[in-house]
Amino acid sequence: PWIDGVKIAHPETGNLMSRIPDVGNPWLDAGIVPFSTLQYNADREAWSEQYPADFVTECFPGQFRNWFYAMLAMATMMDNSAPFKNLLGHRLVMNESGQPMHKSDGTAIWFEEAAEQLGVDTMRWMYLAQNPAVDLRFGTRHPDQPITIETPEGPLDQTAEGVPTCTVTSRPADEVRRQLLIPLWNSYAFFINYARLDEFDPASPAVPVADRPEMDRWILSNLQALVTTCRNSLSEFNAAEACRATAALIDDLSNWYIRRNRRRFWRSRDEDTGDGGRDKLAAYQTLHTVLVTLSKLVAPMIPFLAERMYRNLVAGNDPDSDDSVHLNDYPEADPGLLDGELNQRMATAQQVVRLGHRLRDESNQRVRQPLPELRFSTSDPARLAAVGPLADVIAEELNVKQVTACPSLDELVRYVYKPNLKTLGPRYGKLLGAIRQELPGIDPDLLAPLRDGQDVTLSIDGQDVSLGPDDVLTETQQSSDWICGDDQDVQVALSTILTDELLREGMARDCIRGVQQMRKDSGLEIQHRIRLGYHAEEPEAARAIAEWSETIRGETLADSLDPSETVPADGAHDVKTGSVTVQVWIITTE
Repeated sequence: PWIDGVKIAHPETGNLMSRIPDVGNPWLDAGIVPFSTLQYNADREAWSEQYPADFVTECFPGQFRNWFYAMLAMATMMDNSAPFKNLLGHRLVMNESGQPMHKSDGTAIWFEEAAEQLGVDTMRWMYLAQNPAVDLRFGTRHPDQPITIETPEGPLDQTAEGVPTCTVTSRPADEVRRQLLIPLWNSYAFFINYARLDEFDPASPAVPVADRPEMDRWILSNLQALVTTCRNSLSEFNAAEACRATAALIDDLSNWYIRRNRRRFWRSRDEDTGDGGRDKLAAYQTLHTVLVTLSKLVAPMIPFLAERMYRNLVAGNDPDSDDSVHLNDYPEADPGLLDGELNQRMATAQQVVRLGHRLRDESNQRVRQPLPELRFSTSDPARLAAVGPLADVIAEELNVKQVTACPSLDELVRYVYKPNLKTLGPRYGKLLGAIRQELPGIDPDLLAPLRDGQDVTLSIDGQDVSLGPDDVLTETQQSSDWICGDDQDVQVALSTILTDELLREGMARDCIRGVQQMRKDSGLEIQHRIRLGYHAEEPEAARAIAEWSETIRGETLADSLDPSETVPADGAHDVKTGSVTVQVWIITTE
């Protein structure tokens, strides 16, 4: 070719440089590795034991035309085989703003910086939980903020490559810690603290699962469902689904199971319910089983936290157990503990509670303020009846005095449907006028599926009209003393009528919350008992504390709760009770 006529003089020697005739893409060299490195020509039998690869992964945008293609091309040429069984191509790792990270401008995050500042378990979870089809916005390196990092090996002010270490921040990492790692650790710490006080022995004869409360059987059933999901997802290299399901169970464990069962762990031996302590033992055994199984399930994802939990929960108590969680077999589900009907029933109760919390927020009703009644409904009578037995759980979680399952909430709420002219106009043209006129008068039951995301077909002006959820604007008209809402097939109504008695109970609950925070700030252990004094200038606040004195003392481990006309010289804490403030102080009891 004509380019061969071009000669370039070497700047130092003056020698003329010419085009090299044969130039190969270096990725072709990488593509032959499954044959060359594995000794295809030298030891065909040993090669066949390792070929093809079980799993190959790399960045898809960069490698589908390079390494992936090279391996396929080379394998096709060598023996017309597939060089791998599974190939996962993922998107890019970018900075938090979605921009590439470069060494040249100091924005590239070095491993040492991320590992020590964000945490290695956090990083692993971020990668594994990410949808591989979407860029991972990892974090931000601040090259203008050099930092000395404290490590187990001592202070570190530069990377192995000699680059000064700088501050790294990551909102995604913060979310992983907030939504997953901290709730899991807090659940583990909750168990450890109370198990230590009660001298719980994991080797105690197990309370039969069939004899345990429904809440225990539910979390164990959900755990079996998680084990199945994790095994199936990881075997298909779908780590993101395993992470999603694990995060959901940790949320259920922390925000539902432990919240609903705290009093079973708080109960002292002299407050035994007459069952020989079996209920409390069942609670400990259930939570221990869940935490141990979780440590094994998450071991591939967050290996260091999993190891810490396992060694304390198992290895430190059972000399015959494996020394490390990573030496255990991966958990297998126990079909005998899986109860799909119970899982569905509890899921509906949780849906009612979530919707109830949303309505509380919308009406500015704090959770510590008791409300008189909640009503809920669903179009499925069997589902409605199944959730009925969980009314007490819903009532306690939402702090309402009464929970009522109703066939319908029509007497409290009415839905008005209007056409969305932007979506219907281009489709129905001249028929739009008839739709606009007739839609408000159509039986609301015929249009109800629209609120659940379903389509409906109506006959308007002699023609079939198909309406989707985006084609109709829904207005909710509700009774002035109730706030209503719906989520898919569940409707909930909360009564917002507050009597003086309910207001005083709300003030007492605020007082309990304030004292619990005071205990925490004072560094008191969970078993420490105290004495309380208070000064309330507002008569209604004083009446509320007096009426609920026994409950306040029981919830705060207080031996006494005494009013005072004056505040101690060393001061008191202001505790907001309702709309007024009460001064409260703690006197520790030996």
